[in-house]
Amino acid sequence: MSHFGCCQKREKGIALILTLIFMVSLVIIVAAYLFMVTYDTRNAGAQFNNDKALYLADAGLNKAVWYLTNTAPDGSTDGSWRTTAYPANPGANPTDPQQESLGDGTYTIWVETSGSDIIVTAQGTVGNIVRTVRETMTLASGVPEAFNYVHFSGGKIDFKDSSGTVNGNLAAAVTVDNEGGITINGTITEGSSVPVPSVDLASYAAIAGTTVIGNRTFTSGTYNGIWYVDGRATINDNVTFNGTIIATGNIVLTNTDNFMSNPASNYPALVSGGRITGNKLATSTINGLLFAATSIDIDQGSNNTVNGSLISAGNIGLTKGSGWSITYDSDLADNPPPYFSAGSGSASGDGWQEI
Repeated sequence: MSHFGCCQKREKGIALILTLIFMVSLVIIVAAYLFMVTYDTRNAGAQFNNDKALYLADAGLNKAVWYLTNTAPDGSTDGSWRTTAYPANPGANPTDPQQESLGDGTYTIWVETSGSDIIVTAQGTVGNIVRTVRETMTLASGVPEAFNYVHFSGGKIDFKDSSGTVNGNLAAAVTVDNEGGITINGTITEGSSVPVPSVDLASYAAIAGTTVIGNRTFTSGTYNGIWYVDGRATINDNVTFNGTIIATGNIVLTNTDNFMSNPASNYPALVSGGRITGNKLATSTINGLLFAATSIDIDQGSNNTVNGSLISAGNIGLTKGSGWSITYDSDLADNPPPYFSAGSGSASGDGWQEI
């Protein structure tokens, strides 16, 4: 074999080796690049989910505030809703920690009492990534929107066969019926979505000057201060009340003549955990708020004056009456009675932290 032939073969071998080295190097470079791209993609995805989990936790905090200032899972509107303590598992009961889906994950919220404050814990979860935050809240009650009305009913308002004058706006969750015989100087809102107020009777019990366990009949005479009746309160003729009657049961005004109610400061006149009911209430003057958790039903009333407002979680019926004079007192909204709420409060936070 000639020297030239040997050189040719050697050069071809070297070229083959160089090509092989180049191909292996290229494969290594491409594999490294693909690994880096895959790693960065996965890392970016994990970071993105990590951020989303934190945003979900914040959304949980905001939802807890909404529940506390509007209608909570247990139906309360006064900010009293609480759950079992963190880290209890979420559940379907109103007092269980609440878990809700949002976007690509879920948030879970725990609401606990801490002295006069509220501790809200919220956990955001996306895939297997969990972020948990906590904030201390202070809840401030607002003025129930229902306090802007001379009559507000969580059901319907009925003036069947009645006459008289109503000065102020009316709102009912259902309808306002048979108002033809009544002169109404104000607007009428039917199908109202205004929240029904609730009252904390226990707080009134705590400040009452007189507490009665069981039913109580108020006979002719003058009474003063806040009376808390853990039962039914019946009002007879010729009663002057310079204060407030709070009853867990019904307040009865049947065949009552010459009843005068003058509550102190911004306190309500009559508050019933049941009904305010009466037949043939006559020549009476009630100044302030009448509130019933069930209904207000006064039939065949004559020549009665109310300077304030009638508010009921259920129906209001002033039927077969005459000479009604009912005038809204704007002080009810400007200087509202204590211990009433209807989801119009606000919450302020302090001490946000991730745990």
